[in-house]
Amino acid sequence: MSMSTDELDEEWPDPQPVNHPALSAGIISEVEQRVISRLSDRGYRFVQLSQNSIAMTLAAPDKDPTTGNIEEIPRNCIPDLDLQLSWNIIPHPRYEGFVAPEIGYIEFELTSAQRSSSYMLARQIARLQPEESANCHHSSDDMQFPSLEFSGNSSTDAIINPRLHLHDSRLMCCIEVSNTSPLAALENTWRGGFGYRGFTGTIKLKLRERPDKDALLAESERLLQSFLYEINVRHNITLNPRRRDSSVRYLALNRYRSSNIATARFPRTTIAPEVSALFNFASSAGRNYPLAFLSYYQTLEYFIPAAVRRNALSDIRKVLTDLRFERSSDESLLRLVSVAEGATNASEAQQFKTLLKECVRQEEIEEFLRNDLWGDHFTKRGPIVGVDPLNLSGTNTGLMERAADRIYRIRNRIVHAKDDPRYRDSPVLLPQSEEADALGPDVQLIRLLAIEVILDSQTR
Repeated sequence: MSMSTDELDEEWPDPQPVNHPALSAGIISEVEQRVISRLSDRGYRFVQLSQNSIAMTLAAPDKDPTTGNIEEIPRNCIPDLDLQLSWNIIPHPRYEGFVAPEIGYIEFELTSAQRSSSYMLARQIARLQPEESANCHHSSDDMQFPSLEFSGNSSTDAIINPRLHLHDSRLMCCIEVSNTSPLAALENTWRGGFGYRGFTGTIKLKLRERPDKDALLAESERLLQSFLYEINVRHNITLNPRRRDSSVRYLALNRYRSSNIATARFPRTTIAPEVSALFNFASSAGRNYPLAFLSYYQTLEYFIPAAVRRNALSDIRKVLTDLRFERSSDESLLRLVSVAEGATNASEAQQFKTLLKECVRQEEIEEFLRNDLWGDHFTKRGPIVGVDPLNLSGTNTGLMERAADRIYRIRNRIVHAKDDPRYRDSPVLLPQSEEADALGPDVQLIRLLAIEVILDSQTR
């Protein structure tokens, strides 16, 4: 048994049993009827009952319920699911999971750097023991946080229901890493739901206090990040919360990148191996947008010296071919020195602008920005702070400079983590933040710029 509502310091009204027409009295319990009713309120529809499970589906109300993806809920999970459905949960705004503000409970999925198997994470968690015995009623078998049963075997050991439960009596808080709960499994059916037999680690936090939602989320975030840091340093286990899936946006961005060319060819591009490695690494970074952004930026950096030299030589030739240039004139010679010094002493930001002006076709950026896929992203209402918008208006004068400035500012926000009041207007862009999740369109923009610069290099 898992923890009761009494142990959560909460009294919940006893719902009235629901008599579903497809259910026969004496075959299904009152608790199971209540769960079916609550799931119906969440959009599920009852399909059938078996000896070991209750089948539900998310098919639309006007559709045949058997046409949707059926989720078979094990009947031994029903008591825990009944408890969790009484918590008045809401989706976690940042991570794949949920929040129950009224009882101070939060649960969301973890991802591990050891991606070879879910068994690896289960074994790592099973080997950890609390530093001291937790004076917490959730540690007892009948009061544990809801968690699906898990068992796994290797050539050396067997693991059954790995669970790391930590408690702070001063803060009256609990942190636990264990297998997903029934409600979390139901919420994440796209990852396998109850049919997944591996270990889906979730972190469960229980705060005794019942602050408002925002205060609860802020406090839980501090505890979470401290816990993830310590388990990394002390135990060499790298865990991260799974960000709330922006699958629709992510897939749309991938569709933008996809090509319709059906025929393959022997390579005709001459490209330095390091450039190709950086570009392909950026393209394989997936949802890690800051990492992808930096790798595309490094791809562009490779070409900056050559572009700056070409621009300087062009300016020097203009001075030398100017009909007013006199070799015997100090003023003419100083003008030549000024051009050379300007190229040598140009700032990194100015050199980057030179690269784009030299190598990128502005009409390509204009066409990119006309895509309806970006919405308000590149406007003043966009989610990335500290950058100028890229509006298509008038003659688009200065568009290339504004694009260069935007890319350079984002790069600085990712790279420069300075705890300095001078950088308050451009805070660090953290790898796991709402801004990082929203960076996809800018990643596509800098990818386009990299392709343009590489293309320009083929004509030199």
